[in-house]
Amino acid sequence: MSVAPEFEQALGRRIAARRLSLKMTQGHLASAIGLGRTSIVNIEAGRQQMLLGTFLAVCQSMNTTPQAMLKGLEGYIH
Repeated sequence: MSVAPEFEQALGRRIAARRLSLKMTQGHLASAIGLGRTSIVNIEAGRQQMLLGTFLAVCQSMNTTPQAMLKGLEGYIH
């Protein structure tokens, strides 16, 4: 199974949208999950893949579930 680059971009956009809806800065999200702000910038732009633990921490820090974050992105996974 492989993940298309478009998946990373779509997931990054979804993370950014959720973060913005919570009025959370990239710096705040980064601090909450133990990453640098640059990593959040790159994740949201789809330039950096996340480890599963990081993805789960992102979801938890933004009070959402992995299922909600991934809903509708199945088509990007081959």
